[in-house]
Amino acid sequence: MKKRRKTVKIRPEKKFNTILNSISEQVCIIDKGLNIIWANAAAKKTFGKGIMGKKCYSVFNKSNTPCNLCPAITKLKGSKKHEYDTYIRDARGKDRYFHCTSNVISKRRSDKPQAVIEVSKDITRYKTARGLLLKSEEKYRGLAESLSELIYSADADKFFMTYVNSAVEKFYGYTPEDWLADTNLREKSIHAEDRKRVIAE
Repeated sequence: MKKRRKTVKIRPEKKFNTILNSISEQVCIIDKGLNIIWANAAAKKTFGKGIMGKKCYSVFNKSNTPCNLCPAITKLKGSKKHEYDTYIRDARGKDRYFHCTSNVISKRRSDKPQAVIEVSKDITRYKTARGLLLKSEEKYRGLAESLSELIYSADADKFFMTYVNSAVEKFYGYTPEDWLADTNLREKSIHAEDRKRVIAE
C-alpha cells in the first residue's frame, strides 16, 4: 500500500508574505491615512527597517505633507490602476528613480477603498543611461548639423531615412522635414537608370 504524501499547509497570510518578500521590487501597503501598514523586505532594505506605521510621504520624499498628485490618494478615491515614474529618496538620502504601480487591495462593504498596494521598481540605471544617451545624441546631432556634407541614417531593411542633416536642402532642394516625411524621396532622387542598382546595393 502506497504511503500518502504529507501536504504542507501554508496560511494565506504567511504565503502572501513569503511571495512578496522574495521579489526585488519594493512593495508597500498604504492605508487611507497614508500610513505604511505593511512593507516587504526589499522596501525595508531601501527605505529603512522602521518604516512601518510611518506616513508614506515622510518615508519616500522626506516630506511633512502628502505629495502632489499622490497616487495613493488617487487610488483611495476610487481611481483605476495607476502607473507613473518618480524619484524617491532612499534611507541614505540618495535620490533614485522608480516606476510605480498602485492599486486597491482592501475595500469595505460600501465599496470604498481602505488600502492600496504600491509596487515600485528601481529604474535609476535605466534613467541615467537614457539621459547620457540623449546627451550623446544631442552632441553628435549638433556636430552633424554643422557640417556641409550630407549626413544621414537609414533603415537598412525598409530603405527609409531616420535622420538627415540640413545639408540635404543644398543637395536635393528638400528640407530635412520634407525628406523624412516622404519615404519615397530618397528613391525618387536617384537617376532612373541607376535606381535599380543602387537599391539592390
